[in-house]
Formats: sequence, C-alpha cells, structure tokens
Amino acid sequence: MKKLFYAVAVMAFMFTGCSSDDDSSNAEATNIMIDNVPFNQSGAVAPFFSASTMFDSDDESKMRSFQLASFGNGTSAAEQIALYITYPASQASINGTYPVDSFDDANADGGYMKGEDGYFFEEGTVTVTDLGNNKYKLQFNNVIAVDEAETLPNKTFTGSYEGVFTSM
Repeated sequence: MKKLFYAVAVMAFMFTGCSSDDDSSNAEATNIMIDNVPFNQSGAVAPFFSASTMFDSDDESKMRSFQLASFGNGTSAAEQIALYITYPASQASINGTYPVDSFDDANADGGYMKGEDGYFFEEGTVTVTDLGNNKYKLQFNNVIAVDEAETLPNKTFTGSYEGVFTSM
C-alpha cells in the first residue's frame, strides 16, 4: 500500500509540474505547519482535486483524493501533501473528522513529500468540510508522518488549508 502511495504521489506531482496552466491564480493561503515550519514556504501553492468520487467493488464506500503542491526553487524545495479520505457510501457528504491510517469504514490516509524524502501518515485525525463549489477546508489535527525506512525524524502536521480544488 505504501509503495502504491509513492507511485500515485509521484505521478500526481509530475502531472502538476508539467501543467502549462498557471495554478497560482487559484492559490489561497495555507496555515499548515509541518514541525512548526509553514508548508509552502515558497508561496506557490497549486492545489488540485480529484473530482470523481470512486466506489469500491462492493459499493460500500467512497474515496476522494486531495493534493496540495508547492513548487519552490528546484526539486529539493518542492513539497506535496496527498490526502485520501474514505467514507461510507451511505454518508451524504464528506464532512467529518477521520482517523489516520485506521481500518475503520471512515478514515484518512496519505503522505508528504519534500524533495526526494517521502513520509506516510501514521496517526492523528483530519477534519474535512465541504464548503460547496469545489471549495474544501482540510484541518490537520496533530497528524504524524513517518518515512518507510524509519530513518528520518517523524513529521507533525497541524493547521489547515481552505480553498478551491480543481480537477486533475
């Protein structure tokens, strides 16, 4: 599963990086903090939203993906947060607080990349609020991310992002 995340994250990162559109006009401020350091230090947020709601094979759950990417000066400054929310198909909206990396019917999963370093969300919660017209608020509640080899220090995510997500 974690290798799948890397593949998805890298592909999403490439699609965003190769886009000829200037997504910065759609950018809104973020107050997401990673170990008390602001995500998006370069000031270039290019969010995009996987607009489709996918059903799993037994039609019991939905999954939505959110991507936040910040491209600084060069590859080593680039940052990306990938968030995947799974919730019951019977739930009317995505609104709610989701435990990270759990096996509950409603959960959050994802990770963070900075340069070539990748981390997976391991614990904490994420609160999602659908504000309408593809505008969402994502609140990170002490989310802890670890690298797969457990050789890098853990990262702690707090704060939120509120903005419009566009289709990939």
